[in-house]
Amino acid sequence: MNKSFTILLLSLFFHLSVQAGEWSTDFLSWGKGVIMPVNSWELYPEYQQFFFPLEIDIPVYNGPEGAVIGTLYLPLSNDENGEHEGYYTAAGTKNHIAVNRQDLRRITYEHNGLLFFEEKDGFVRVLHHSLNTQVWIRMKNLEIYDLKAITWMEFMKSNRTSYSPHDRIGMNLRKSPEVKDNKIATMRGDLFSIQLTGTTQGLWAEVKVEQYDVHPCDGDNKTLNSWTGWIKLLDDSGYPNIWYYPSGC
Repeated sequence: MNKSFTILLLSLFFHLSVQAGEWSTDFLSWGKGVIMPVNSWELYPEYQQFFFPLEIDIPVYNGPEGAVIGTLYLPLSNDENGEHEGYYTAAGTKNHIAVNRQDLRRITYEHNGLLFFEEKDGFVRVLHHSLNTQVWIRMKNLEIYDLKAITWMEFMKSNRTSYSPHDRIGMNLRKSPEVKDNKIATMRGDLFSIQLTGTTQGLWAEVKVEQYDVHPCDGDNKTLNSWTGWIKLLDDSGYPNIWYYPSGC
């Protein structure tokens, strides 16, 4: 009989508060997107810090249509802090290896989503930072539990919240979705509130922007400027150029 080992997802409620200026848009930091609930970001209770169903083993594979090499799941019992932790269980060894927290992305105040790094033949690849082997999940298995793998473009189009540009890199707001078109303003830092209108073209999105005198979290503020224009929502590799405050103020 094959023995198994568990890989503890250390501190799934880690304080990765990806606020303006605290993120990188490279592939290894973001992957292609995140695994999250289909219908609601509040599908799981507050004490459960990971978007995954309790006591359900979701099989993982060594490749698309490959062999099952283990499962990904949440136990029913809580840790000492009352927070549900996730485990990866694989056959054939007793070693315990901590999962790199870069394989998670905090996307709400309460919850972290599991990043995926590749999509192929109905499967998504996960745990890129954690293991030296290929780990894939079948998307149909996620659907059984009302989970989905959503790209960052899909995520940002459906997440109607206020975003901010990087606090060190200027982002240009333009009249149309063209790099060479007239620039309306250059935005930098969290005094700019960016709201997507829902209209996109390629990697570009139409947005409404307000510039404040002080950050809304710092108290009463007033609007200095308001614009409507286009920004390049994702970089050429497909990763976010803007982000929001998942933990609030």
